[in-house]
Amino acid sequence: MLPLAEYKGNNLRYPLGISDFEQVTGKPFNQNEYNKVKLIHYLGDADSNDAVPYQDAFEDEDRDIIYRLFGETPISRWNLVNEILRNNNANFSSVLFPGVGHEMNTNLLIEFLNSNK
Repeated sequence: MLPLAEYKGNNLRYPLGISDFEQVTGKPFNQNEYNKVKLIHYLGDADSNDAVPYQDAFEDEDRDIIYRLFGETPISRWNLVNEILRNNNANFSSVLFPGVGHEMNTNLLIEFLNSNK
């Protein structure tokens, strides 16, 4: 979820963005509280597993926005998502693993969780 209601004139609904956050949650989006939550953004640069094509993840309208504005693959979206998070003062770490596919890095996640208790 990007901390944006719109991007380049396109409405970003949940789970892509926050334009309907209050409708979905019953509360307005609080950027200050969001920025207090430590996030980790990690990806293997050879990871081709992508939730975007599946209808249980995104609707056609959102899928079109993702592909058109952010990229067709997880790795093609990587830099822009990092830039958006950075520009919105998100409290995040970003780790890109060279040569790694769709694998979970348990050590990274344990270290992240332990350092953010």
